[in-house]
Amino acid sequence: MRLSEYRVDQVEKAATNYEKAHSAFWNAGSLPQVREQIETRAEQTGLSVPEVIEKMKPDGEYTDLHESFVQAVGESPDAQNSKKAMDKALTGWARQYGRAQEELLNPETQDNPHYDKLKNRLESSSESMHRNAGSMPAFAGETQSHLERLREVMQRIGERLKEMVQGIVSLVRGKPSGPSQGDDFTP
Repeated sequence: MRLSEYRVDQVEKAATNYEKAHSAFWNAGSLPQVREQIETRAEQTGLSVPEVIEKMKPDGEYTDLHESFVQAVGESPDAQNSKKAMDKALTGWARQYGRAQEELLNPETQDNPHYDKLKNRLESSSESMHRNAGSMPAFAGETQSHLERLREVMQRIGERLKEMVQGIVSLVRGKPSGPSQGDDFTP
């Protein structure tokens, strides 16, 4: 199987859905004020916004910001709906992106301008997901932020690709390879 335009469209659609929900989320209820508090803390400490967000956990350095965030989300049905939409988009993006990376292992996709364009589109969607997920703290009852979930998914995709390449090498050498762990890339 080789990478298709359809697969890349699905990856981009999920990234766009995440971005839309992300934007709606930060405009819901009192979340614009929480966002301002996060940005102010970043300015005061010399950290970036994603670095401040990484420290916004129940047991983290910025529990005060985390509590404000959790309260604002709890008070806003719009924020809660946007969070559900982001979760769905993140899961869909991870699944489609993982399959796209597998399809890029096809030798026909190498040094081909058509596939190079598709690869660039995949890379852009990955950058968009990482940028948006980087400004999303861990939610109440969750131990990982969206960025941490995304990093974990990317690691699993990398491990799966490595396993597939080893399987291909074994096949070429005439050695059978072990069974796969499956293609579940959901965060």
